Amino acid sequence: MNAGVPWPDKANKRTASQKEADAVFIEERILEGQPYGEIAVQLSAERPYTLSKSQVYADARKIEARWRERSQDLVDTSKGRHLASLDALTREAWGAWRKSGGQDTATLRLVLDIERQRARVWGLDNPPSKIDGFAANLPPPRLILTVNDPLAHLSWEEKVKRTTGVDVAPMSD
Repeated sequence: MNAGVPWPDKANKRTASQKEADAVFIEERILEGQPYGEIAVQLSAERPYTLSKSQVYADARKIEARWRERSQDLVDTSKGRHLASLDALTREAWGAWRKSGGQDTATLRLVLDIERQRARVWGLDNPPSKIDGFAANLPPPRLILTVNDPLAHLSWEEKVKRTTGVDVAPMSD
């Protein structure tokens, strides 16, 4: 410790402004790929107090928590924008389908594609193989069509084939 340097209190704790300045210093060094021990030595050389490697590590955890929070906010905002766009496309597609008198299968394909995109945004297109360490053994996703479905008389497999052009194997219960 540096003798003669006044401390903020008797417990030799850093002030909030010192902690924030240290966080900036530590963040820059982490991004450069420097080990915590080196960061502690460099920081202690530039400050009127000394920080241990374990304190630098603790500060680094807080910095990483900030990164996660910022990135999650960005992801949530991006997902929200994407979902709003998909909502608008869905409304337009259903409007076009109604104008066609319910005969336009290309529009139904578009609705299915939009719903696939929505599932991807929510992470539902690739279900986990394990949940809490246990095998999920989830059944395959099923297509859900609306009550006003002009293809209601067809099997699920035939609906998929007509709307997407893809042959699928019959689903068993």
